Amino acid sequence: MDGPPTSTGLGRGRGLLAGLVYVALFVALVKPYTDYDWGWHYRYGEYLLKHGHLLRGDIYSWSMDGYQWVNHSWLFDPIVYLIFEGFSFIGLSVAGSLVAVLTFFVAIRPFRLSPWRQGLLALCFYLLVENALDQGLRTQVLGLLLFAMLIGLLVIVHSDRRWPLWAFPVLFLAWANLHGSFVLGLGVFGLFVGYEWLMTLLSRRPSHAPALRPLVLSLLGSAAVTLINPFTYHIYLEAFRHFNNPLLPLVWEWTPAPADSRLQMAFVVYTLVLFIGLAWRRRLEDVFFVVVSLLLLVLSLSARRYIAVYAVATLPLAARILQDLPGWLETFRFSTALFLLAGAGAVSAGIHELMPIDLFVRFDFEDYCHLGPRCSEPLTQLLLKHPPTGRGFNYYDWGGYLIGRGIGTRLFVDGRMHLWERDGYHPYADFHRMYFLPDLKLFARYQFDWTIVETTSALKAALETPTSQLGRWDKVYSDEMATYFVRAR
Repeated sequence: MDGPPTSTGLGRGRGLLAGLVYVALFVALVKPYTDYDWGWHYRYGEYLLKHGHLLRGDIYSWSMDGYQWVNHSWLFDPIVYLIFEGFSFIGLSVAGSLVAVLTFFVAIRPFRLSPWRQGLLALCFYLLVENALDQGLRTQVLGLLLFAMLIGLLVIVHSDRRWPLWAFPVLFLAWANLHGSFVLGLGVFGLFVGYEWLMTLLSRRPSHAPALRPLVLSLLGSAAVTLINPFTYHIYLEAFRHFNNPLLPLVWEWTPAPADSRLQMAFVVYTLVLFIGLAWRRRLEDVFFVVVSLLLLVLSLSARRYIAVYAVATLPLAARILQDLPGWLETFRFSTALFLLAGAGAVSAGIHELMPIDLFVRFDFEDYCHLGPRCSEPLTQLLLKHPPTGRGFNYYDWGGYLIGRGIGTRLFVDGRMHLWERDGYHPYADFHRMYFLPDLKLFARYQFDWTIVETTSALKAALETPTSQLGRWDKVYSDEMATYFVRAR
């Protein structure tokens, strides 16, 4: 007759179940790589590695030729280039999922949670960040990891351990060269220092003051090192321009999540449960993270881009709530049954999504076009053999892809340019007017030589109908995705 399980055996079992959480989360988050901006990231990385310096002036568009762009994610570009050269789109998919899993691990690492509690948090994390991570490795994904590192360090410092203070400047040095969200991170860090200062005043214990000074120095050092980048203080000016640009609501990521979407429903349910748990706990140690969560909650209601950031910021609160739940849920048999079921479900869901396109066997440009920006690889092959001449009009979502494929001509607009402006001229604003209204008078004034549009677009239908306003256009190529016109001479 078998005796009771030993503590060593129980520990190994729990370790196995905890590992299953991360395996299941990894598989569930492996998505086919479909980042619309792949192409220009790839070309910028290629330029840096082959020429030994940054590409500063625009060489890929004719509408903003030579534009001096503050590329706050310049360090990300060679990463994309190297991964793609070595492992193609599959490598970018796997890298995106690995970074996402690492983000979750870093955010909850300070809390010693049992496997089933980790699994429950992993489910919440998946539902809230899937929308932000469904295109593979992107700058936003790395930004989310860096934000999780900040939150993890703040949790440690909040528990009166000061050893991480040296790590903040190192974190912000990398962050300022990888993604513009470092400005948000610096604001959260500053808020934390202000909170610690206020708590020191309220405690009326002067002995706390010396402990506050290293924290202030760490904040000042973190702010200073963000200026160590190829664009110095201009990255702050670019961030200010970005968040104050009236064109921002035209970009999908900066619009609210639809009320009937799975993301919005998960967001609402998670938030309600979170605040019920916080009302039940009523702990002073939660105050700072509650304040940060409320600020991000407001931002998340206006733009779906912030929901993933909100999820990371609230993980410490959710972890503390779970720590307070009854201990009977810790039974080994309960955890085993729960995780075998949940793990099997997550793995099967991930495999089901990947199998139809044979992701780990092949994933080529045609698959990328089909699952991502809905571009046309056959048209791209035609453009590679016979590059368009003159100044053309192209659909915005395909700009990055065409740059990456190197079709041999400059474009009108692409994914870098949604907020670009020079002397009051906004090419993306004009694109939006011409394509979605459509403003045919504005289109005619440009006197384009060629045009690439979606086959289902209103602009395509207008170009097929000869008018004195638009002139005559020859249809060179058309399929279910794209149509290519050249002005008749």
